[in-house]
Amino acid sequence: MKKWSFIIILLCSMLSTAAFGSAISVSPLLVNMQAGQRFSQVQVRNVGTDTAYVTADVSKVINPGMPNQQILKMQDDPEKIGLIALPNKMIIPPHQERLLRFYLLQPTPRSIDQVYHVFVSPVEGEIEAVKQPRENPNGSIGTVHAGIRIILAYGIKIFVRPKNPQPHLVFDRTGKHLTIKNIGNSNVLVTLVEQCQAGHCQKVPGLVQRYYVGNVYSAALPYNAPVNVYQEYMGQYQKDTVK
Repeated sequence: MKKWSFIIILLCSMLSTAAFGSAISVSPLLVNMQAGQRFSQVQVRNVGTDTAYVTADVSKVINPGMPNQQILKMQDDPEKIGLIALPNKMIIPPHQERLLRFYLLQPTPRSIDQVYHVFVSPVEGEIEAVKQPRENPNGSIGTVHAGIRIILAYGIKIFVRPKNPQPHLVFDRTGKHLTIKNIGNSNVLVTLVEQCQAGHCQKVPGLVQRYYVGNVYSAALPYNAPVNVYQEYMGQYQKDTVK
């Protein structure tokens, strides 16, 4: 008789632990590394009552936000990834914390952002290799046990900025249509796009995005009128009015 353990995977980025009753918290979930910076770190805390077994998996995002975006995982080519997380496996007692450090293997600044994702996952249950089911000599099916249950994975974004980071959004409004493109060398977050007319403001869906290098987004506008675009870059905020 087959016995399968339930494997539940809930991936979330930038969500609170309380919402899912997770045993860990991770902070911060966005890391900026300046040109020449060799390492950075985040805090992983066990907020539960049981010992937390935690893993960290690194991947590099090539051409982020573009149609030809690719995800390069650590196990595919660690040297090409250029960043490692240490320790990538942690045992954290209840109500204690550990530091997860990120080290650049290639610290020479690039001409544009280097973008990484790190998934930090608490693991429950005894860790065992998952065995393949096979038929016994008497015709019965052997028992299969899977001892790993991933409860939650926190997605950490890591941006390695170029030597002279210059995000540069350009706007093109034609009537009731707006296009935004990042022609700079570093990504920037558009936090709000809205149009106001006669004291009534409407948000513009589809344009609130993180604009990586070369990214372009377009959307219809509610009015044939100027539009306000709010952006944030490494804690600095800016408002642009597109006429």
